[in-house]
Parts: sequence; structure tokens; C-alpha cells
Amino acid sequence: MSNNNQNLTHYNDQYSYDIEYKYKTNTRYQRYLVELLEKEMDQIPDSVLDVGCGQGLNTVKFAEDWPNAKIVGVDLSDIGIEYAKSHYGTTNKNVSFICGDVSNMLDDNEKFDLVCAFELLEHIEDWEKVATVMTKISNRYIMVSVPIGRMREYEKEHGHFRNYQKGELESFFEKNGFKALKTYYAGFPFWSPITRNLLNLLPVDNTSDVQVEMGLPKKIVSLLLYYSFRYFSFKTKGDQFVGLFEQV
Repeated sequence: MSNNNQNLTHYNDQYSYDIEYKYKTNTRYQRYLVELLEKEMDQIPDSVLDVGCGQGLNTVKFAEDWPNAKIVGVDLSDIGIEYAKSHYGTTNKNVSFICGDVSNMLDDNEKFDLVCAFELLEHIEDWEKVATVMTKISNRYIMVSVPIGRMREYEKEHGHFRNYQKGELESFFEKNGFKALKTYYAGFPFWSPITRNLLNLLPVDNTSDVQVEMGLPKKIVSLLLYYSFRYFSFKTKGDQFVGLFEQV
């Protein structure tokens, strides 16, 4: 089995459970940074494509923020897409979900004002192929989040092919016709190195790391950690990259 297929199997296994991702510290922190980038846009997008949408948490948040926009999530995981459809597809009329490869959407010649990929590219062996497709589908903005810097062992176990270096994505998108409008290298010191190094000390078992439900004590701890990340970490220094790019 290829590493890409191993990643798909791993996430299918996770998406088969009703995991409370929305309470996880890193999910909240990433969403906070994304909301900062949204404010950098000079107009609300009429259409959004969320590539690698998984269970659809970011996708549905866009749908709630921009109720008059067309929001589409696409993912290879049929289980993730079924979860997204059943939880969000019926209550948010402006959002839809597609199971498939984003590359196939090139055949439709459809363009989106904003194309996103959150914590996706590091899981793809040929990431430049997917990122290039994103540049061809977007007619205005691209938004991306990835980890940068040293890759920890637990990240390899969770399917990372690579972490990125500072300036690498800016250089790639500039060569493909998109300039960096706003970027954050965030998280120092509470997300990285402190939390990432602590996570690296924990044993990784991909067969039993699915947490179906978080009790109140864990939710409180997660919230406290989130506020530490948000209010006491730098936005100009750290290993969490979130960037907004605009077509030149």
C-alpha cells in the first residue's frame, strides 16, 4: 500500500467516529488565524472551495460566515464526506460536499474566488501538483496552512511527507501567479516548541488514537491551551504557517 493510501485509510478510520475535532486546541487556533486572514480580503468571496475538507469543519464555518456565498468541500475520504453531508449538508443550504480528487475538477472549468487547503499539503507526496491545481481553479485568492520547521516523529506517524521551510510556499505561489497578501508564522513558544515537543514524547498508536468524545475536564484544558496559544504566542514567530495569496 502506498503512503498516500495509508493516509486515506488512517483518516477514513478516524472519520468513522464522531470525533469532537472542534474542541481540539490546534483546530481552534488554526481557525483563529484563518479568521484574521479573512479580514485581509477586500471583498467577500462569492464562491469558496475547501480542498481536503475532511469532516467539513472549516467548510461549514465559511458557509456560516458568508451565507450568500457558494461553499464547496472536496475530499478523497468517502467517510469524511458522508460525515460532512450528514452533519452540515442539510442545515447549511449554501454548502455542498464532493468525494473525489480536486484535479478532476479542472475538467469542469469552474473557478472559485477562494481556494483553501488546511493542513493538507504536507500529507501529499506530490504536493506541488495539488497546489498547482489550486492556482488554476482560483480566480482571486488562495489560503493555505501547513506546519513548518523540523518534523517530529509523531508527525511522520500521522502521515506527513514533509514540513515546509520559511518562504517556501510564498516562492511557489509567486512562480504560479499569486503574491502573498498576508502570512503568519505563528505559535512560538506555546504551540512550538513546547506543545509539539511534548506531543513528540507521547507514544503514537494509529489503531487506538481515536478519541470519540472529550469529557468536560479535557474540554476545559483544551480551551485553556487555546487561549495560551492565542494570546501569549507570537504571530510572527513559530511553526504554524497560515497564508493568504492573491492572484497577480
